[in-house]
Amino acid sequence: MRRIGADQIAYVLTGMPYPASLWQVVAWADYNGVSGQLREIMRNLPAKTYASLRDVVLTIEKQTAPGESAT
Repeated sequence: MRRIGADQIAYVLTGMPYPASLWQVVAWADYNGVSGQLREIMRNLPAKTYASLRDVVLTIEKQTAPGESAT
């Protein structure tokens, strides 16, 4: 599986207004052409309100298995 970098996450979430719920984060990423792999990771994130891009990135890092780090 190809690694997901924080720069990829930042690219698809550029301009995202925070705080944002999970569905808003996924919809924004979809609008900006998120890859299938990153979209699937995002869809499996906890359904909560994300305070910032950093919050999204850190949550993805926690959810990603060892060897598949988001950074």
